Amino acid sequence: MNTSLVKYLLEAIQKAPTVANLEQRRALAEDLAAKYERENAGLRAIVARQEGELNSRPAPEFAEHRGVLWKRLPNGGFASDAYCPKCRVAMSAFVGPAICSRCNLEAPFDFGEMRAVHAAIPLDA
Repeated sequence: MNTSLVKYLLEAIQKAPTVANLEQRRALAEDLAAKYERENAGLRAIVARQEGELNSRPAPEFAEHRGVLWKRLPNGGFASDAYCPKCRVAMSAFVGPAICSRCNLEAPFDFGEMRAVHAAIPLDA
């Protein structure tokens, strides 16, 4: 018989995992699977609780976008008037930037840009 073949087969047998090693690996895999299942169950409980808390909160009345506030509408959109982030009153704009009538805060955009800014408000703002 070819000695290199015998040598190859002996090395292959020595490298092959034993039944005891396979049992240890299986036991470790089962322990890890049980651990991760417990962690997953705990995390799912936390997520469910936080989702419940989040769903029970009313949506904020305003959303901030481009330095001013926009009033939320019941349909999920936003009113077209910009509101002052300090005073929470509608800002007036005819020419130039929108201005708060109480504190004189100016919006960082001009009246001509207001429609584009309003259209760009992300719905999840």
